[in-house]
Amino acid sequence: MDRRTALFVLGLKEDATLDEIKRAYRAKAKVMHPDKGGKESDFIKLADAYRFLTGRDKIQRQNSQTSSGKEWVWCGYDVHINTTIAS
Repeated sequence: MDRRTALFVLGLKEDATLDEIKRAYRAKAKVMHPDKGGKESDFIKLADAYRFLTGRDKIQRQNSQTSSGKEWVWCGYDVHINTTIAS
């Protein structure tokens, strides 16, 4: 997925800010969530677009490549280092 596609999925313009991305995702997620009657495939596309635009995919890729015994963990909107991983 590229930036233009991700912005299209969220219904945003090229110059969207992080706040606008978050607001658009939350608004669409409320409507498109499978528990609210939306299609699961559409919700997955929406979530993928949000992860791409907010950089969460980058963190997940870094986790798979790390050899330090530490893992980046998402806790809400904050990132924490989990040092309890067995090496």
